[in-house]
Amino acid sequence: MQHRYTLTTPQKAAAVLIAMGKPRAKQLLKYFKGEELRLMIDAGHSLKNLPQTDVDALVSEFEAAFVEGSGIIDSRDAINAIIDESMTETPGDPAPKASQPAETRKSPWELIATVDNDVLVGRLAAEPPRLVAALLAQLPPAKSAGVLEAMPAEQQTPIVTAMMTAREIPVDRLTHVGRALVKDLKLDNDGGGSGGSATAPLRVAEIMNAMEKSASESLMKHVREAIDPKQLAALESRLFRFDDLVLLEDRDRTLVVDGLPNDLLVRALRGAGDALKEAILSSISQRARKMIESELSAGGRDTAAAIEDARKQIAQLAMKLASEGRITLPKRS
Repeated sequence: MQHRYTLTTPQKAAAVLIAMGKPRAKQLLKYFKGEELRLMIDAGHSLKNLPQTDVDALVSEFEAAFVEGSGIIDSRDAINAIIDESMTETPGDPAPKASQPAETRKSPWELIATVDNDVLVGRLAAEPPRLVAALLAQLPPAKSAGVLEAMPAEQQTPIVTAMMTAREIPVDRLTHVGRALVKDLKLDNDGGGSGGSATAPLRVAEIMNAMEKSASESLMKHVREAIDPKQLAALESRLFRFDDLVLLEDRDRTLVVDGLPNDLLVRALRGAGDALKEAILSSISQRARKMIESELSAGGRDTAAAIEDARKQIAQLAMKLASEGRITLPKRS
């Protein structure tokens, strides 16, 4: 398509920065190298007054390039289709299908969460860590954990680092990317939505708490070297495993485990160390303790997966009680 303006790439960039306004442009400029800044300044000085229609076209071109650059959208037609879908309905538009009322339409993230982990890894492995981090932050923690675990080891740390350090991608642009990924994966999408608003440390902690313990601990060794102490403290203060129950104050541990189903505690305690067993059993009623000790001594056929699942359920309960202010999680040195 022929543009009404003929500008060099630096001039286009300068025009877009001007359109952003001084506060936002100032935040963005710090990411440019010295030579790039010089070219930008020279280009800005050479710009003549542009009609508003041309400025709007430049901004639209920039937004399209942002999403296309992720590799998820292959053509301008695709982004135009996405933008068309997101526009408000006009009186001439057909009404929504009766079988798909607006409140029941699934968001892109709900649809993406149904995709097999290996398929998602194959689709996202070549994407920038910041984009992958932003997408994983929109998915349920357990799903994000599965995808992150399936990623090549050398990609995991950059993704988690991006989750902790990168600036948030605007929700509308991220939603465009989510819808594009839905189309790319050939999923049936009837709606769109935005991700959650939780803070980065909480999102990352939820994902890492849902990962296998060995995988999470291995990843944390690298993450500790990649983020600053303040961010690390914020993340670690939200990490909690079943084994950490022994570190809780007696009152807090009782709030977590007392009243839990005996069969859940039996599964969780199979193979646990003596100190952890005693800490938990001393926090429940004597009657329940005797029944659980009898079950443990009789042996069982619980699978490793069932044991891990039981432990995660109890750890997640502790996290929930901590988020409600009812217990205090142990501090890590």
